[in-house]
Amino acid sequence: MSERRSYNTKQRELIRQCLVSNTGHYLTVRRVCALLEEGKTPVGHTTVYRNLEAMASQGVVLKLVGAGNEACYRIRPHEPCGQLVCMDCGKVEPLDCNMLRSFAKHVYVDHGFEVETERSVLYGHCAACRTA
Repeated sequence: MSERRSYNTKQRELIRQCLVSNTGHYLTVRRVCALLEEGKTPVGHTTVYRNLEAMASQGVVLKLVGAGNEACYRIRPHEPCGQLVCMDCGKVEPLDCNMLRSFAKHVYVDHGFEVETERSVLYGHCAACRTA
């Protein structure tokens, strides 16, 4: 059985542009649909989901399942980065800083283990949930 081919459709380009416009943020399928609707270019929920999943499997976007078990997507950054996930509200944020790269280098040099920083996830509590 052969793999399904991927096509660059108008809808896929709209979804990609939505992610590019929100670089640095993870978006759920519902949020992507809402943003597209706000921009007067609505795309169906199933179409958004299928396209995001295809782009994730192609490495175009990063996919992360948040604390609430809802998938979140982000356009793949130029530099690998980790993710921060709030265990209370499920908020997902990118961890784009040199500290993760320094940590990964330490683990590699001192422990002989190569960390995939873009797949690294730190769970904790965001500032809003800590103050609530």
